[in-house]
Amino acid sequence: MKDNRKVIDILLTNLQGIQSVSEVGLDRNLHRDRVDYLVSFIDGECVKSHSPQIINSFKQNFNKAQLDVIDDCVRFKIGSFTGGVAVCNLKEKLGKIDNYLNGDKLDGELRIWTLGYWLPESFLGDISSARVILDDKNTLSNLVTSLNPYPKRLSENIAEYCKKEVELKLAIYKKLSERDYIEKKLFIASISSSTVRLAFCKSHIYLRGFKDLSIQKEKLNESSIKLLNNLENFLNNKISVNEMEAIIQNY
Repeated sequence: MKDNRKVIDILLTNLQGIQSVSEVGLDRNLHRDRVDYLVSFIDGECVKSHSPQIINSFKQNFNKAQLDVIDDCVRFKIGSFTGGVAVCNLKEKLGKIDNYLNGDKLDGELRIWTLGYWLPESFLGDISSARVILDDKNTLSNLVTSLNPYPKRLSENIAEYCKKEVELKLAIYKKLSERDYIEKKLFIASISSSTVRLAFCKSHIYLRGFKDLSIQKEKLNESSIKLLNNLENFLNNKISVNEMEAIIQNY
């Protein structure tokens, strides 16, 4: 597995027109037979333009590699070793990161491969733990430094956004009747995801998506764990909507 990583490191840095290469999400990947890379190219073009040379490079080095392009990423499987090479426009990505830190575009995005939705703070968490492999202008290295520790303004902005969403949706949820079954389930999903985001940002811990929450929450402080326990009680009808509203308002 280590040898696979070394080979991939080298083949990515040797791609034509490559600008930066990093292994990301090191504290997200619980299984070390998986690896994720983020690469950018000098011309700024993304996966559509550069996936052919990435795929060709893998085929030349790994005879039995299974390869596919999903969303912005070239996914690969080499025996039990799996991963992806996400291709980004670095300048554009840095602009988005500035927006996230300033409280803009925090609503996340629907992606067909995610549980719930893709989270800005999950991406920032991936960058914060990145292993920088190629970075001639120190752009990525400086970014990694800026995201460690978890920025206070990011915590404040996510908390404001999520509290507002949960409060508004709880208020609407109270007005729904038993006949509004589908609507109630949709509201519950939104309330739950935003409450989870709120708990993590308040602990200054990067939420790495909604998978493995039982493991992720071990890093949370006592107040955030209590909030998630209250969420579970609300979902199990052990506390009322009004009680949950009060908990969120006072958090």
